Amino acid sequence: MNKNNRSKRPRRGAVIVLIALLLPAFLLIVGFSIDLAHIQLSRTEMRLAVDAAARAGAEELSRTQSLDSARNVAKDVAAMNPVAGNMLSLQNSDVDFGRGSVNQNGGWAFDASGAPKNAVRITGARNSAALDGKLNLLLGWYSNQSGVDLSVPAIAAFQINDIGLVLDRSTSMKQSITLDPGPSYDDRFCQPPLADSGWTALDSAVAVFINEIAATPAEERVSIVTFSSAIDPNVNCGALPAATLDQTVCNSIAALESTMQNLATTVWNGNTNIAAGIQTSHDDLLNGPSARSLADKFMLVMTDGMANEGDTLAAALDAADAGIKISTVTFGPGANQTAMQEVALIGGGVHYHANDAAELVEVFRKFAAQTALIIK
Repeated sequence: MNKNNRSKRPRRGAVIVLIALLLPAFLLIVGFSIDLAHIQLSRTEMRLAVDAAARAGAEELSRTQSLDSARNVAKDVAAMNPVAGNMLSLQNSDVDFGRGSVNQNGGWAFDASGAPKNAVRITGARNSAALDGKLNLLLGWYSNQSGVDLSVPAIAAFQINDIGLVLDRSTSMKQSITLDPGPSYDDRFCQPPLADSGWTALDSAVAVFINEIAATPAEERVSIVTFSSAIDPNVNCGALPAATLDQTVCNSIAALESTMQNLATTVWNGNTNIAAGIQTSHDDLLNGPSARSLADKFMLVMTDGMANEGDTLAAALDAADAGIKISTVTFGPGANQTAMQEVALIGGGVHYHANDAAELVEVFRKFAAQTALIIK
């Protein structure tokens, strides 16, 4: 017999034995790899599904202010996305609403008890409690189980703002800003503001604010309240209440511009009742016909003088307690900056001072940039 043939037989037998020993391990690795890839693919599909559902729910909530409508839209969008061959089914408990904010690490912090609610959290799940059950494994025999649990969360948030502009229409606002502050009496009584008046400068600043707000992707709504003091119509011309709601909160640029134009040609007189302006804006931001319950509430109070009627700080406290963030603007040398700084401190906002018309425009531009936000 050939010596070479005799030496090959033991080797061939050893290889067969080795294959027999390694085959179960090989099949185990193959099965595990296939199911691991299946799980990762399913996780990716679920991530896409819950992201789309969260965004759709947040957009619906910002538009309709309805939790029920937002929940239904989120569930419908999730059901349009496949996960492991089946459309993702969400239960009502898989859709949460709360307050979303960006944390220091750039991720999302979700507060289920926060208000106003501006975030939707979706939890996509494949487990024994889910409508779709556990995620089925393709092989699974190697681990003696047919399915695994899979859970993926997603958060989408938005910010919508209702903003109240509370503007001074007292006697001094009708006078020229190029001259020293005039006497306490109204030398333009029964006449509209001068062309170079404080009101004209304010009109330009508000126009910039409106345009800045309109250019943002967020749906901001703005109201206009003006204040002076109440005057008996039987005694004096140009009588108005201490404060008037000249334009309820709206998103119409044309309506806001028309309101400012009308005020520029209107006869108004009086002292400075800032409290009445704050209270009137407070009521509209919370209870006006177009006010939104889930909107963040902001107020910008502008004056060129000092309050000589009403309790300004008490009105600011009431508004702040209602969740309205108040910022203030003082204009010109006659304004009481200290008092308005205190109002801003109470309201959790910022105080600005403008010395001239150009600075007033920049103040309103800056305020627009700080409030016109959207988070998606």
